[in-house]
Amino acid sequence: MKNLVIVGRITKDATLEERSAGKVTNFNVAVNTRKATAEKAENGKRKYKTETEYYRITLWRELAESMVPYLTKGRLISVTSKDFVQEVWMDRQNQTHPVIHCTNPAIELLDANKKADEEPGETTPAPAVEPDELPFD
Repeated sequence: MKNLVIVGRITKDATLEERSAGKVTNFNVAVNTRKATAEKAENGKRKYKTETEYYRITLWRELAESMVPYLTKGRLISVTSKDFVQEVWMDRQNQTHPVIHCTNPAIELLDANKKADEEPGETTPAPAVEPDELPFD
């Protein structure tokens, strides 16, 4: 049995597309891992390098339509899937890169939606408090 659980950031805003099989959205999640190197820093501590792995996520139909507004660049999410395959893509320099492709995984939003935070909303002003009424010095 295979099961994939990742936590990472969305690389670009998700967009909704209409296809013959229904609505779909594709987006990438970048996961950074820190790995120790053989070198040591000047202070004698171990040096680390960061490697990034990319995961391609596909959502279909109602799930795609309902999630697109929340899938924005930089958003921290958790993805859990039993339906995934490893694929390879080639860049402009003809180097191959592995990517894991998940279809309709369970997604958990782990931080605030930045676009929703930018929209003005109603706020309640804090009550005025005299300095003498504060419970600390």
